[in-house]
Amino acid sequence: MSVSGQLLASYRRSVFEERTLSGAQMQKTLDLIRNVLREEEGVTAIEYGLLAALVAVAIIGGATALGTNLNTFFNNIGTWFGNITVP
Repeated sequence: MSVSGQLLASYRRSVFEERTLSGAQMQKTLDLIRNVLREEEGVTAIEYGLLAALVAVAIIGGATALGTNLNTFFNNIGTWFGNITVP
């Protein structure tokens, strides 16, 4: 193998070794991932957020329906008073 080939091979090895995690680094990374997956506080916060969104949608739907019904009710009262004739 030529000198340039040996230098290139050496460079590739060093780059590969820099990008490769050691056993301790790999174990630390796996432990971190396991801890994140076991943690339930984030899950609880997401559940509360979804519940709050569902309640908000229910309130908006109910207010819209109630508003439409109240509008019809007061229009009927206005029509009834408008039809009254004073002698």
